[in-house]
Amino acid sequence: MRAGQEWEYEYRLIFCRDAEEHLQGGRTLSTRIGAGGTDVPDPKVRKFVIDFAGPALAESKPDKPVQANVVASSGALSKAVVEENPHTKGQRLFFELTPKGDAPVGLRAFLYRGNDVLSETWSFQWVRSQ
Repeated sequence: MRAGQEWEYEYRLIFCRDAEEHLQGGRTLSTRIGAGGTDVPDPKVRKFVIDFAGPALAESKPDKPVQANVVASSGALSKAVVEENPHTKGQRLFFELTPKGDAPVGLRAFLYRGNDVLSETWSFQWVRSQ
């Protein structure tokens, strides 16, 4: 490609009334963030609660529980916990972040069962409040 050279492209956009009705994987419904800690809140730790729902997450399989893959660009993460959420007919993910320093932290998470990915990847940039 040379500077000033003209290129032509063709493409097609397709819209439908409810595109999400055809999705089988789980979608992120909500993200909640608060002080970490179990019995006593710890202001140095942040707790994340993320709700996912979708057809693949509505199926309960006690012999193969839903698990989470959670990664952070910095800081330390607690063990992720996934529980069924009967109100959304989906799954709720809990984890805690202990940030390192004041830099923003990139977070990503998705749900899976065995070798099957069940949800979209949730991405979030956490920034310390001033």
